[in-house]
Amino acid sequence: MAFVNEFVSEQDIKTYGLDDLWLRWHPFHGGKLAPGYRHAWTVDRDRNAFFIPMSSGREETANRRACVLFWRGIEWQVAIDLARGSSPSLNDVPFKKVWELARLQHPQGLQIPRDEIIPVLKDALVAFGYNGVHKQVPDTVVEFRF
Repeated sequence: MAFVNEFVSEQDIKTYGLDDLWLRWHPFHGGKLAPGYRHAWTVDRDRNAFFIPMSSGREETANRRACVLFWRGIEWQVAIDLARGSSPSLNDVPFKKVWELARLQHPQGLQIPRDEIIPVLKDALVAFGYNGVHKQVPDTVVEFRF
């Protein structure tokens, strides 16, 4: 199975502790999920991997997205920048998203080479496309500068 975009089941929310994960990334919400919030992810069940964007950048880094990539039982913190060459309009055909890697952080002492995690991240981003389960744009091409 490859990465797919979906809303997360209640069982997976519990299994992976996604409520706690979300609250760690959004502490300003007073320890509560927003009413009506639904977890969504880009998941590859065969790899036991998932990708979740956690936040968009502040004004000075508006093209940056902070994300979590869970793989091999490890939560990797990822910062990606939407790069020059990305489509400025949803009407572009093909629609292009060009990503640059700003940060890939893993727990101290972890001995997984970077060249093993990068293909997993790229596969997740290709499947994520425009905006995961929330919105896709036909003919989206995803490119990387990393």
